[in-house]
Amino acid sequence: MGGKRPVYGYASSPIIYNNMLIISPGGKGSNIAALNPDDGSVLWSAGNSDVAYSSPVIFDLSDNEYIAQLNARDLSVFDLNSRSLVSKTPWETKYNINAAVPICFNGHILITSGYGKGAGLFSHQKGKIELIYESKELVCQFQSPILKNGYVYAVTGDNDHKASLVCMDPTSGKIMWNEPLIGNRGNVISVDNSLIVLTERGEVIVCGESHKSYIEKGRFQGVGGRCWAAPTLCGSKLYVRNNSGRLMCYNLEKN
Repeated sequence: MGGKRPVYGYASSPIIYNNMLIISPGGKGSNIAALNPDDGSVLWSAGNSDVAYSSPVIFDLSDNEYIAQLNARDLSVFDLNSRSLVSKTPWETKYNINAAVPICFNGHILITSGYGKGAGLFSHQKGKIELIYESKELVCQFQSPILKNGYVYAVTGDNDHKASLVCMDPTSGKIMWNEPLIGNRGNVISVDNSLIVLTERGEVIVCGESHKSYIEKGRFQGVGGRCWAAPTLCGSKLYVRNNSGRLMCYNLEKN
C-alpha cells in the first residue's frame, strides 16, 4: 500500500468489522483498506486521499453500510458492500490537520476541525455529499464531539480559541448552551445521563447531560500538566493521563 505517513504520525483507530480490520493508511489506492486480522493480508482497498489524524466511522443508510473518513483535505465516503469510494467533498484546513472523528446520524455527517475552520454538516444521499451548513461555533482541533439523545456535546477550542463545553443542535447548528473552561482544548465523554470532561489542565468536571442548560455535579483536579488524551471509564474506574505520561485512576463508585 502506498500510504504516506502524516507529519505527526498515524493516529487513527482501526475498526474490526465482519472479520475485517479496517484501517486508514492513505495514499494512492489505499485511503481505506481492509486487512485479514489473522495474518495482516490485504483483502481490499480504495480511494486515493492522504489521511490526517481522524478515524474511520461505519454508519448505516437505506439498508446499506458505509465508511466515513475525514482525510487531510477532504471527507470521503466508502460503500462497504461494493468496497469502493462513492463520494467525497473538499475540507481543507491549515496544515492539512483534520483530527476529530465524524459523527454520522440520519443520513448526515458532522465534521469539525481546528485552526479557525469550524464545523460542517453534510447530507449523504444517493451517493452524493452535499453541504447543509458551516459553523465557526464548533471548533475542535483534535478533540472529538459526541452525540447523545439528538444533541452534540463537545469541547471547542484550538490554538487561537479558549476552550468551552458546548451543547449543539446538529441539525441547525444552534448552540444550546456554552460553558467556558480553562485552557484551549479538552475532551468529553458520556456516561449514563452524565458527561465527564477532562480540561487541558487536568481538571475533571462531571455535569448533567441536558440540552436545556449546563448542570454541574462536581469537579476535582485529576492530574497536573497539559492533558490532550480523552478520559477513559472502565466500570467505576476513571483513567486520566497528561501529555507527560502520568496516569491517574479514580474510583467513581459511590460508597
